[in-house]
Amino acid sequence: MRQAVAAGARAYAVEVAIDPSSAFKGPRAYAVLKALETVGQIVGTWPSREALEQERFDDRFVVALASDQPPQAVQAAALNVVEVRAADVTPVSVEARGASSSGAATPKAAPGRRDAAGHGVAEGTVRVETSRLDALVDLVGELVISSNQIQDRHQRRLMPDDSQIAKLGRVTSELQSAVMRLRMVPLRQVFTRFPRAVRDLARRSGKQVRLVIQGEETELDRHIVNEIGEPLLHLIRNAVDHGIEPPDERERAGKPRTGLLKLSARHEGSHVVIELEDDGRGIDVERIRRKAVERGRLSAEEAEQATAERLLQLIFEPGFSTAERVTEVSGRGVGMDAAKAAVEALGGRLAVHTRAGRGTLCMVRLPLTLAIIQALLVETDDQIFALPAEAIQSIERVDPSGVETVHGRRVLRYRDGIVPLVSLKVRLGLAAEEARADSLAVVIATGRRQAAIAVDRVVGLQDLVIRTLTSYLKVPGVAGAAILGSGRIALILDPSWLV
Repeated sequence: MRQAVAAGARAYAVEVAIDPSSAFKGPRAYAVLKALETVGQIVGTWPSREALEQERFDDRFVVALASDQPPQAVQAAALNVVEVRAADVTPVSVEARGASSSGAATPKAAPGRRDAAGHGVAEGTVRVETSRLDALVDLVGELVISSNQIQDRHQRRLMPDDSQIAKLGRVTSELQSAVMRLRMVPLRQVFTRFPRAVRDLARRSGKQVRLVIQGEETELDRHIVNEIGEPLLHLIRNAVDHGIEPPDERERAGKPRTGLLKLSARHEGSHVVIELEDDGRGIDVERIRRKAVERGRLSAEEAEQATAERLLQLIFEPGFSTAERVTEVSGRGVGMDAAKAAVEALGGRLAVHTRAGRGTLCMVRLPLTLAIIQALLVETDDQIFALPAEAIQSIERVDPSGVETVHGRRVLRYRDGIVPLVSLKVRLGLAAEEARADSLAVVIATGRRQAAIAVDRVVGLQDLVIRTLTSYLKVPGVAGAAILGSGRIALILDPSWLV
């Protein structure tokens, strides 16, 4: 805080009070922290961030904030969060130089409360198993040995032999994996907050719901775990309020009076799949069809021809709701669109499957980490671009006899069917011309949509370290960038934008 004050910032203690009746204290506290980060830098919290995320606090917490904004702006940012009852912003006197921690003035605090500014160091630490650190140290030792061997041969003007190159590649790959594991934390710290939320939601709606959790030991990148709680809570809220029926209705349908909500997680290759399944009434596709026409989202003809899959996608559109009445929990047309946007911001995908009278399954697919991905490098117009490997289905050569035009769009015959043929050069606005007849096409899939992306050349698969661009500019269709071994920069493209 002293460093921030020396740089011209103001020091504040922000005491936030959340509505005691809130069923989502943890997510609300997290939303407050996110809001305050837009007006300043959070130095620490009391209790800790971990305690806030796990709802180990009553209805109040304190944030130590360094900001160049006036108190009114800081207070407005906190009060903008739903269910925040009050936000008291107290300026803190902090000496810019030569001040000891005991010499800094502290804000007025309730009896028994500790100073909020003393938690900054704890927030920058992560608990790591000693076995993982030991493995990391061993791998660094092997990397140093391999590096010394190659440097020795270089000094003697000898090329490294294949075994040394292979060993260096192996150690580097294992080191990368070990470092990634240091950032991994179990989903347990997110899942543990849901039983109480389900109980409160069931009590408010007069329903009986049993929550079953499986796979809470599944590990993900810490950043993803911190961000995934809110979208999962949206899905749980919709399942309890919309999906599971009241006890009497379930009994008439021949179901147990208590509804079942199952939350599970598992690894699938380089991804983690989180599933939320209920045994409720399912989503009424015909109601979606009628609402789409009533609200002008689809014409009567389009709605009549729309498949169930197409109609289900409408529930992810902002403001679209099939609820007959608005409740405290849902019905405002918000939630599913926010959940989908949050999942996609983490590089994941959200899909919904439903069966009338049997229930609904929401499937969230997330990458293990946001730091490194495997991608296919392609070249078009003398520029290199990267496509995430999990979206790649195959690489095809574009035969002119296999290209057709359907409803004014070019398509490629592919595996007893057709897929849209998209010129990467045209899609990126690099040229107005169509793909050459002899070009290659990379067939990608996102959800159930496919497209053949025409490119000039396929370079190959590589592991890429992702560098975000959001701090500088927002480019549609670009998920990030990576520096290649040659020193060139490759933009990482978003498959959902391409299809």
